[in-house]
Amino acid sequence: MMKNKWSKISIGLAAVLGLASTGYYIGSEQKGFAAENPISAMTAQTNVSKEEAEKIASEKTNKTVEEVELEVNAKGEKLYQVEFLEEAEHDDEIYINADTGKVLTQETMQKNIKITEEQAKEAAVKKAAGTVTEIELDEEAGQYYYDIEIVQKNGQDVDIEISAETGEVLHLDND
Repeated sequence: MMKNKWSKISIGLAAVLGLASTGYYIGSEQKGFAAENPISAMTAQTNVSKEEAEKIASEKTNKTVEEVELEVNAKGEKLYQVEFLEEAEHDDEIYINADTGKVLTQETMQKNIKITEEQAKEAAVKKAAGTVTEIELDEEAGQYYYDIEIVQKNGQDVDIEISAETGEVLHLDND
């Protein structure tokens, strides 16, 4: 009876330790965009209110604002993502810096791209050796990044996001 009790306790402890180590690994490997963490955006203090951001966006574009959402990017910048009713395509959305009120358009954000596709591939392969099967320039929370898929020699797929501004690894996901 005593042996059975200790077996159950050991299995329970092993399960708890396994979950804890998995959580630590995920947290350490996946910096990701803070915009993926809604708590960061919800608790962020801002100098510009949501209503002020909506007014700034409306005046800047002469369009009707449909939605304003606060996001925090990987650099810690608090930005309001503004979408319009008249929006025809993704390029029409803008961001308002929640601290300064400065308007960021897709055009102004693209000027911050300093890393080439080739440099992003090199950085990704250094982090996860293998063959790049796909690369795409994308934008989230006012920051451009390369979304890169790699297949390693063991067949494992790895998805890496590399900042198009700095070349830093923003996110790493091993399938």
